[in-house]
Amino acid sequence: MQMKKDVKQLSKSELIKFIIVALYTVFCLWMIYYFVVIKGIRIVFTHFFYVPIALAGFWWGRKGILVALLLGAALMATHLYLPGSLMEDILRATMFLGISWVVGTLREKGQNNEQLKDQIEFSENLILDSKVPTFVLDPQHNVVIWNKACEELTGLKAEIMVGTNKHWQAFYDRERPCLADFVIEGNTEDLPSYYTIYAKPEPASDHLHGENWFSNVGGRKRYMVFDTSAIRKNGELIAVIESLQDFTEWKQSEEALRESEEQYRITFEQAAVGIVHVTTEGRVVWANRIFSDIIGYPINEVVNLKIEEIISQDNQSDIEWFSSLLNDEIQRTSLEEQFVRKDGSPIWVRMAVSLVRNISGEPQYFIGVVEDITNRKKAEEATKLAYVELNQIFNTAPEPMYVVDRKFNVLRVNDAFSRMAGVEKAAAVGQKCYKLFPTSWCHTDRCSMNRIMAGEEFIESDLERKNELGENTLYIVTATPFRRPDGELVGIVVNFKDITERRRAQEELQEQKRFSENLIQNLAVPTFVLDSEHNVVIWNHACEELTKVKSSGLIGTRNHWQGFYDHERPCLADLVINGDFENIPQLYSIYADPDFIPEGKHGEGWYPKIGGKERYMFFDAAPIFNSKGELTAAIETLQDLTELKLAQELIQEKNRRMQVELELAAEVQRELLPKELPEVLGLNFAWEFRPSIFLAGDMLDIFQIDENHIGFYILDVMGHGIQAALKSVTLNYLLKPSPQLGLHTRRDSLVKTGGQFSPAAILKSLNERFSTDYQDSSFFTLFYGVLNTQNHRLTFARAGHCPPVVVTENGGIRELTQGNPAIGFLKDTEYQDYVVELQTGDRVYLYTDGITEADDIKGRSFSKERFLDYLFQNNDMSISKLTETVVNEVINHIGDQEAKDDLTLLGIEILTIK
Repeated sequence: MQMKKDVKQLSKSELIKFIIVALYTVFCLWMIYYFVVIKGIRIVFTHFFYVPIALAGFWWGRKGILVALLLGAALMATHLYLPGSLMEDILRATMFLGISWVVGTLREKGQNNEQLKDQIEFSENLILDSKVPTFVLDPQHNVVIWNKACEELTGLKAEIMVGTNKHWQAFYDRERPCLADFVIEGNTEDLPSYYTIYAKPEPASDHLHGENWFSNVGGRKRYMVFDTSAIRKNGELIAVIESLQDFTEWKQSEEALRESEEQYRITFEQAAVGIVHVTTEGRVVWANRIFSDIIGYPINEVVNLKIEEIISQDNQSDIEWFSSLLNDEIQRTSLEEQFVRKDGSPIWVRMAVSLVRNISGEPQYFIGVVEDITNRKKAEEATKLAYVELNQIFNTAPEPMYVVDRKFNVLRVNDAFSRMAGVEKAAAVGQKCYKLFPTSWCHTDRCSMNRIMAGEEFIESDLERKNELGENTLYIVTATPFRRPDGELVGIVVNFKDITERRRAQEELQEQKRFSENLIQNLAVPTFVLDSEHNVVIWNHACEELTKVKSSGLIGTRNHWQGFYDHERPCLADLVINGDFENIPQLYSIYADPDFIPEGKHGEGWYPKIGGKERYMFFDAAPIFNSKGELTAAIETLQDLTELKLAQELIQEKNRRMQVELELAAEVQRELLPKELPEVLGLNFAWEFRPSIFLAGDMLDIFQIDENHIGFYILDVMGHGIQAALKSVTLNYLLKPSPQLGLHTRRDSLVKTGGQFSPAAILKSLNERFSTDYQDSSFFTLFYGVLNTQNHRLTFARAGHCPPVVVTENGGIRELTQGNPAIGFLKDTEYQDYVVELQTGDRVYLYTDGITEADDIKGRSFSKERFLDYLFQNNDMSISKLTETVVNEVINHIGDQEAKDDLTLLGIEILTIK
């Protein structure tokens, strides 16, 4: 009902419009008829014609041109009744049509714009509220839409992203193109290097698809799928929309399934045993390669083989297990069979067979796991041979060995034992061991046989004996049980290992240890050593003198803390032993990992009770490892640096006072900068000055010379500190034009012969003065310019300063590179004036090298190229905003570190030409 009512109201409105236009049109036609036909004169007031023409165009767009055509045709028809100026009426008719066309076109365009605006607003809201993460870029790669779903996925808010080209930060750790950027650039050649899976568009398509793993999207690794499409208007690209889908779980499931399938296939295909599927009729339907290798058939010939064809005739009766499995008499079977290979050779296998049934319990097929045991069979035959070989190994072993049974009878001895004992092997066998080789533990509880029979599994003893040369030789004697396969004890095997040389080495090592301990005890540096259980093992004499605590009360205890603190708490060596490095910041005001102490720790601070007074102590501790890499001890050294610390604190206080004085001097220097810029019709000025932490020498000024001339300069004194600052202050007073102050800078002395201002004369005068009067041999750079406000002619002289940059209204850029060396180098330097004609819209930027040479934390400079590019790219920004933005960009480039030089930028803009 509401829709019918709206249509009815719309029809009524259109009817009223039609009646109004029709009445106006009839009135105009009547006027033509009245004056031309009835009165016979060619005086027609065509001004009234524009009313229906304009109304028709406004209400019906270009369709309203029919009214203009009607009135124009009627006007032309009057020439059939009354001759007149045809050209004049043609011009009028043309004006009718032109006005109607313009009004109609403007009206339709306005309506279309409103519809387009509504559509755009609807599209934006649709994208913003979409559950699919989506963003939109304009043709300049700037983000125009970053919807809520995109915020949730990436963790980056729209207010940060919109208006920037930083959308890559949501997906990558360095700047690189997203899929939408490829669409904007129209280049898809590099897609393979960015996406593992991608789809290039057809020639008539603007769609791109890409997917890959990304290490950090929204704080974690994700598998992302990107789709992007171009949005065009009249064939022209106006935006690119890109949607994101998090397929991480799907991809992980897919990869897990693929891995599971692959593992299943590998399990069967690459199993170390043969696997075969056999039908209930006994025919092979599938087998892996190992099975085909076992029976010697090619893999393609194994399928359809009957099991009877490969089982030896001697084992055909064993096939009864088929029926036993089918009848559920057994669930599985395992047996050893002799197969016959394709070439007729026999092979022994061990086979485990099970019956696979479907969900209804019906038999499907047999699965058999087949292992080639031919080698095992051969190994059993080879055991006897192995025994012979082992016997040979026993006899030829370099260490003496013999075997004794439970009744102490010698069963066998090797050649080395025969030589050591001085007895023939044959004579030794059958003797009692305590007669053949008597020792101090024979017939005692220490006897190896008695201890083994009592349940010990390994016996080790020391034995000293003279060798065949009469030299004392030290052996380690080991005894181990010799048992039957069923575990019954047969006897023992006794082995003799000569450790004479090793014992000597141990004694030498012990001597070295005693030397090291004596060395530490007598060190002039206070030192103590803890074992792995935190017990004091060394507390040297220097440590006693420093702490006034004697070693006799500490050795073997954990009370070493008493030498430094009034309550029990860990020392640095305790933390090293425990690996408890997280507590170091709570225990030491200053701490570090010293490079000169591998795996060591350093701590320092004030301690009120060390040796009876407050001291500033350095502690260094390091672990001590044995040859196996096990921590056995920790050593800690102490240094009393109280006097040095007090001297440092005194120096720091003096430095603090000096820094305060430098800051006051810097404040005085900044007060000399221009507080108010001259107000000159047709010119715009802007400047930014950001001082460094060091007192530096940048200075600038802008001043009115006369009603037609503006002067300005920028300078940079070499170096930092008070000397550079004082020189910049002096130069500011010398260069500031006034009747009383300045060296060759008073308004009257700026004028050359012929009425022209000469900045070069000023530079020459300064150079003569500062190359002779000053003994510091420092120099400074200077750019001095005089701008004619009437014709915008800039006269300037440059003394080694950074060349100013001129940016034209249409984006052209050039540098004013003409100039001469810095002031203070050579006394006789001649400086020249240069002239450049500036145009409306031109901007001139003067800067110091602190802008272009500012380094980031990695030592990379901001660079002149980046500076010029920033001026070029942002030329549409106001000059005051641009100067501020440039300096802020440099500060962002520097980062958290302090600027090492002043940042100075002066901008002049030509607005109009009088």
